[in-house]
Amino acid sequence: MALVDDLHDDGHLLSKKWEEIEVKVAGMIAERLSAVPNGPIPSFDSSDMVRKHRVIKCDDSLSRSFLAECIDKIENAWDGLSIRLVHAREIPRRPRARIWLPKEQTDQGKVLSLVDDTSKLLDDLVIDDKTPDVTLNTGA
Repeated sequence: MALVDDLHDDGHLLSKKWEEIEVKVAGMIAERLSAVPNGPIPSFDSSDMVRKHRVIKCDDSLSRSFLAECIDKIENAWDGLSIRLVHAREIPRRPRARIWLPKEQTDQGKVLSLVDDTSKLLDDLVIDDKTPDVTLNTGA
């Protein structure tokens, strides 16, 4: 799971307010332990960050649903911050592509002049999520 800020894709404010968020969630855990002293204890690890968004590893489904309830209660508790819990693959990221044209083998001006519309160029590219590199689509 990941905690994201719907108002700021860069995660900067979420990162800045994390300590306050963590205190509120810890308080809700303490309330639950007081209310259900012999019940199961929610457990998660929030030490990881991806692109300034907090990744939270829940130990089980109880912890995941408890965390979701906590975030629902505090999602709009701060001015300019609107947090929500999402699956880790939904963490916002800026689209980007890198194209490498070797100087010795290719005249970059010639290549770019062949493509008069960048959308045509992008249609012929395959972007591999595992690496930031972009390779030409060979139909494979």
